[in-house]
Amino acid sequence: MKKRLGIIIIAFGLSLVLILSLSLFSVKRVDALVDFSNKADLINSNLKKLYNLHGYVKDLDRAERGYMLTRDTLYSNGLKHITDSLQLNMAEMKELAGDSLKLQKDLLLLRSMLAVRVSIIEQNIAYVDSSQSSVPSPYYYEGRKAMQDCSKKLREMENSENRLFYATYQNEHFYMQVASSTLKYLLTIFFIVTVGLFILMLLEFRRRIGYQDQLQAKISDLKRSHLELEQIAYAASHDLREPLRKIQVFTNRLLWLKKDKIDEESKDTMERINTYTNRMQDLIEDLVNLTSLTKEESEVEWVDLNKSLRSVLADLDYKIQAQSAHIAYDTLPKIKAYTSQVGILFKCMFDISLANPKEGKQVAINISSEIAGAEELAEFYPNLSNKRYHVVIFADNGPGFENIYTDKMFQVFETLDNRHSSYDGKGVSLAICHRIMANHEGYILLKNNPDAGAVFKLYFPVLE
Repeated sequence: MKKRLGIIIIAFGLSLVLILSLSLFSVKRVDALVDFSNKADLINSNLKKLYNLHGYVKDLDRAERGYMLTRDTLYSNGLKHITDSLQLNMAEMKELAGDSLKLQKDLLLLRSMLAVRVSIIEQNIAYVDSSQSSVPSPYYYEGRKAMQDCSKKLREMENSENRLFYATYQNEHFYMQVASSTLKYLLTIFFIVTVGLFILMLLEFRRRIGYQDQLQAKISDLKRSHLELEQIAYAASHDLREPLRKIQVFTNRLLWLKKDKIDEESKDTMERINTYTNRMQDLIEDLVNLTSLTKEESEVEWVDLNKSLRSVLADLDYKIQAQSAHIAYDTLPKIKAYTSQVGILFKCMFDISLANPKEGKQVAINISSEIAGAEELAEFYPNLSNKRYHVVIFADNGPGFENIYTDKMFQVFETLDNRHSSYDGKGVSLAICHRIMANHEGYILLKNNPDAGAVFKLYFPVLE
């Protein structure tokens, strides 16, 4: 599943890269085509201006000859208008030239040539007005040569702009072909990747539907097993307790009826039967508690641990007095928890310590609390380094046990016999404690010393 997820992520990444590439490429190509189009429009405008200038140069020649032949002022006035139009077109072309150094240089040279041509025309007109001869003046021939020079220069400039326009058109056409081909290839790749990714996601979706069906089937099996477990717990709490109670009743009755005739060995045997019957009843009660912890409570609530502790101490008062146990406790915090489960937790903790007194010593249990980080838990749970907990500490002066056997003690019916430790128990209490702490998203930590007793630390998460 991780491999398929990696493939999907890579495909998504590739698809995203293609989309970004297409977008960037399209923007650049559009900008380039706009630049080519603007450049082509500028060249086209320059060509129009050059054609106009060429036409004005020819108009100057026609107006000059017309005035020489007819002496009509209409031609001389036309010369003034043509000259103004020439200057205006030259000024417009200068603005259009922009950063083109060659065009600016050609315009400067053309301006000087046209100025010479206009000056010669003015000298020729003055000569015509002052002379009555019909023979053309020297200024006329000089003006013809100046006109030819202007026309030649204009043709050179027109040819240059035409070549530039053609090159720009060719580049634009080539750019459009490259852009079109590249876009086609990229779109094809993007389509293939997208279709492949869609198929992959569809297959993954179908797999996940299959996994979901399997999960639902397993959930159904789990619910059925849970129901069976509840039925077993019900049977243990009702059907099994009654035979045990009858065994105790009949054993006690037999002891009472035969009290004068029964020998010591038989009496001891009967008393052992009672002891183990009581032990069996406690074990059944613990199993019922353990199975009941698999049920989900409605919701957590603020629980005063001091009240819960006092309630448990009141219930266990007979056991505490029977062993003359010394119980000391500090003020405990309020936490968000399941009230009933906290009571079971404290009862199990006392059962463990009271069931394992150290020979020759009075049982002493000290309960304290603190707010701490998860430094001690970091060895087992590295991801808890930033969390804070209410830590409830149960410390006794019992025989303790070796730390290497800590994991075993949380397993149901796992007890450590005297070969490993002097710690006694039914093998269920710590499993119950472990389950309750898990239900509260907390942890239980054991610190044990065979010479100094056991320390149980209950970590409840600090909630706002």
